[in-house]
Amino acid sequence: MALGKIIEMDSGIVVSYWRLAVVNVSYFDKRAHIRFDGYLSKEMRDTGRLPAEQRFLIIEDNEELEITHFTDVISNNVDRDIRQAVYEYVKTLPDYFSFEAEDV
Repeated sequence: MALGKIIEMDSGIVVSYWRLAVVNVSYFDKRAHIRFDGYLSKEMRDTGRLPAEQRFLIIEDNEELEITHFTDVISNNVDRDIRQAVYEYVKTLPDYFSFEAEDV
C-alpha cells in the first residue's frame, strides 16, 4: 500500500513513491501525527534504500476531518485498516498529495 505522485524536491530529486511510515493517534490530545517516506521508485524502497524525502502531517480535532475518523478505525468501530483511512484522507488535501495521487 502506497501512493504514486511525482513531486520534484527543492534539491531537484524527483520522488514518485510515497509509503506511510508512521501514524500516531493521541486520544488525549485529539491529534494524529503522520509521516510519509518518499522514494525515487518502488524498486528503491523494495531494495531497502533510505527515503529521499519525508513528509509530516499533523491532524487536529478542529480541522475539517475530525480525529474521530482515525480513532474509530483504531477502535474497530469501522471495518478497515488505519493505513487505508490515512491514505484516503491525504489524497483529499490539496497541499499534501491532492487528488492526483494514485494508489500503488
